[in-house]
Amino acid sequence: MNNFYNEWLIMKKKLLLNTLLVFLLTVSSALAEETSESKKFPGVSVSVSSAYLGDAEVDGSSGSFSTVNSGVEVKACHFSVIYENEAYSWNNRSDLDFVKDGKTPWDTLQKLGVGYDNYYAFDEQNILIYGAQVSSQFEDEITGDSVSVAGLVGYNYWFTENFNVTIGVAAAYNPIDWMVLPAVGLQYTHDKWVVNLGFPFTNVGYQFSDKFAVRADVGLEQSVYRLSNDSDVAQEGYVRKREAKLSLLADWNCLENMKISFGPQFVFARQMKFYTSAHNRTGSTEDIDGTWGLAANITMHF
Repeated sequence: MNNFYNEWLIMKKKLLLNTLLVFLLTVSSALAEETSESKKFPGVSVSVSSAYLGDAEVDGSSGSFSTVNSGVEVKACHFSVIYENEAYSWNNRSDLDFVKDGKTPWDTLQKLGVGYDNYYAFDEQNILIYGAQVSSQFEDEITGDSVSVAGLVGYNYWFTENFNVTIGVAAAYNPIDWMVLPAVGLQYTHDKWVVNLGFPFTNVGYQFSDKFAVRADVGLEQSVYRLSNDSDVAQEGYVRKREAKLSLLADWNCLENMKISFGPQFVFARQMKFYTSAHNRTGSTEDIDGTWGLAANITMHF
């Protein structure tokens, strides 16, 4: 039973770190082998990730961009620290209507965050889970008006060893707005299958062996970044990014304390909105074409 508890907690942390605007508290999981790894190596874990997304046009124009994403996450004693960097390569900038004179909107968007999550088991069926994160999302510098806060509290009930449901409440604040929402999610395991249904993250995984598994992940991400003081888009303003990701990933436990994940991604339902330093909307909503890419991740336990 503890294997399932640890698996659930691992993915709660992943969801919280990946989504500043917490929409719903979902039951989502990594692969089953990650649970056993966390039990074998209860100390420190380090994850390094990278992804490339191909060129995508902005709002039907010839203006477009591609991105290279990189990140590192360190976990220890229920705490986590994460840094992410999204580097942009722009094409036909003069055709972009949200920046003047063909200037570069931005080169990078970054995130630095600190989180904590834990649980309390009343018994084998009833579990209280909770977590929080403070982070800054910014173009070139951390400022007080780039800080976001998210938190969650939930109740997890195990009907059987293979099926559990979570209900709770999630809250989030960012420089543009805040929200409080109810939460629900479920997890079902059968033989070598693991199914997690929720929003904004759902996945299905299959374990071929102790060393190899595959999974399909789909999730919605939304983030608010504070732009630079001299931004050509909105000085000291903000950009809100939204996108959905479908990933088909293979997971390989190449060493006892190392896992490598890799596979293609398709990113769709992409959108950007812009805000002034006074938090008012400016310009129009920019829809972005879907695009394919590749993602990879290495996790080490110490």
